[in-house]
Amino acid sequence: MSEGSVRRHPTRGAGYAELRLPGAAAAVEDPRFRLYWEPHHDPYLGPNGWQAAEAVLHPEEAAVEGRDLLLTLGPAICEHLETDTYEVILLAFPNGRFVVPWVEIPRRPRQGRGTVVGREAPHQGVGTVGGGGATGGGTTGGGTTGGGDAVQDGGVPGGGGTTLGGTAGGGDTIGGGGTTGGDTITGGEAERPPPKPLWPWLLLLLLLLAAAGGAWWWFRNPPPAPVPEAGPRTEAPPSPAPPLATPSPGQADACLGEGGVPAGQQTARDVAGRSGCQPAEYVRIAEAMREAGRHDDALLLLEAAAERGVGGAMAALGRMYDPNGFRPGQPFNEPDPRQAARWYRDAERAGEAGVAGPRAALRSWLQQQAQQGDSMARLTLEDFWP
Repeated sequence: MSEGSVRRHPTRGAGYAELRLPGAAAAVEDPRFRLYWEPHHDPYLGPNGWQAAEAVLHPEEAAVEGRDLLLTLGPAICEHLETDTYEVILLAFPNGRFVVPWVEIPRRPRQGRGTVVGREAPHQGVGTVGGGGATGGGTTGGGTTGGGDAVQDGGVPGGGGTTLGGTAGGGDTIGGGGTTGGDTITGGEAERPPPKPLWPWLLLLLLLLAAAGGAWWWFRNPPPAPVPEAGPRTEAPPSPAPPLATPSPGQADACLGEGGVPAGQQTARDVAGRSGCQPAEYVRIAEAMREAGRHDDALLLLEAAAERGVGGAMAALGRMYDPNGFRPGQPFNEPDPRQAARWYRDAERAGEAGVAGPRAALRSWLQQQAQQGDSMARLTLEDFWP
């Protein structure tokens, strides 16, 4: 795996980066890529940020320098990245995998604003002061002050600004200066600005109150992990799932609550919120939920147990994504062999003995797909069976 580099784009402003991938100049015709961040819970960058499912990204520009490929990344991508190491995967380039140590890229400002400049003259009797010329195409005016002495006001170098007069003090007329960089600077009457409206502050106060209420509700009732999306894959013949362990009666009561509602009628939030119910028991409750048709609740409960290191939950998640024995609509419409490989590997590392068979069957399926030219199957084998 090669190492790429990134820097702030030399010609564009803030928010843009230039990504250099050595030896990948042949991919300039099709520079599509994926961005993978392994430590993140949702490791793939998509249109709306980091997500569990794989996504295809497009650079704003692609160019070649020698044998290197140069990709211009805009704010839509750069604003989601921080100083860390990422993996860039070129879709149309053999061995197109690069490790990229990301450096900090200045963020794009929210809104550019011009600068308005005003000048004020002290009150020294009624007189007229001529406005100075603006270098680069402005107008120069003459005038008198006090007893008629001519005063010339120097202009400000600019790019073609216009000089307009304004009134200040006790009737003195002052010529405005030129503009810098092409903006128009206009003098005006020196009068008190109108009072600012109060509604923006009231709106801000309401937003702060709403945010505080939302934070209170969130920490009082934390939701389970989100349901990841599955990518399109080919179905394969089913494989039987290993049996799940039966809990003790005391543990079952702790998971089902005082009312003793059957497991198939529970919600993931209810089960996860009971302090007496251990994460290892989530696997059995999730299986009962699936038998009752509550597949979304089963998925959320298994993910909560897997995050707490329960190997049985990791193996069950792998079977839900596995193309071998995939069940459409429970809860995904398509299998995702990459997610299945990830959960099988984690379950094996957690000491789950029953995962070796399904993991070996998935590896055989991926090898067949890779031989038929499936690049994602090849990358999955390289990532999870190094």
